[in-house]
Amino acid sequence: MALRSPASAGGIAGAQGPKGDTGATGPAGPTGPKGDTGATGAAGPQGTTGATGAKGDAGPAGAQGPAGATGAQGPKGETGPQGPIGLTGATGATGPAGSNATATPLGTANPKALGTVAPGSSSNAAREDHVHPATGALQFIGNVVVSRTLLISLSSGMQREYVALSGVAPGDRLMFAAIAPCSAGCAPINVYPDTNRVLFEYNTPALGIGAVVNLQIAVYRVQ
Repeated sequence: MALRSPASAGGIAGAQGPKGDTGATGPAGPTGPKGDTGATGAAGPQGTTGATGAKGDAGPAGAQGPAGATGAQGPKGETGPQGPIGLTGATGATGPAGSNATATPLGTANPKALGTVAPGSSSNAAREDHVHPATGALQFIGNVVVSRTLLISLSSGMQREYVALSGVAPGDRLMFAAIAPCSAGCAPINVYPDTNRVLFEYNTPALGIGAVVNLQIAVYRVQ
C-alpha cells in the first residue's frame, strides 16, 4: 500500500529526518568530449646540461684562401763555406806583342871553365844543355857503406845494389876511393849516380850463409 506524506493530507510538514547512508558508487559514465586547450603555463627552470656527444666526422677541406701579403725581409744569414774551385777555363788568344818586344839571342860560344866567381857581362842567354869543361877538381859527396851478414849463400861474381846518398843527381860524374879494407875478399867496382842515391857495383867470391860482407867507400863528384 502506498504511503502518503502528511503534506498531502493537508497537515503540517514535520522536521527533516537525518541523512541516510551513502549508497554504493554507480558505474562510471561515458567519457565526455575533449575540452578546449588551456593557456600555456610559465616556463619551468632550465634543466642540467647533458653529457657531450661523440665527435663527428671531419668535414671536407675548404677552398684555399688567398695568398697573404709578403712579410718583411729577414736578417742576412751567415756566409756559407767556399765552394770548390771551378774548372780551368780555355786559354785565351795570344795578345799583341809589346812595342819593345825583342827576343834574347842565344849564346854560341862554349861555356867557360869553372873559376873565380863573376856576374858576367854577356847579354846572350845560355842553352839549358850546355856543359862546362871539367877542371879535374873533386868534391866530396859522402860515404857509402855496405855491411851485412849473409842469410843466403852467394856465388862468385858482381853484385849490384842501390845505396842512399844525399846530394847526388843523374848526370854527375863520380869517383870513389876505399876508406877501409874490404872483408871476405870483396872488391868495389863502380858507382853510378841517381837522384839522392848511387848504384854500387862490387865483386864477391863464393860466400856461404853467415859470411860477413863489409865495403866502405868515399864518393866524389868530378867538377
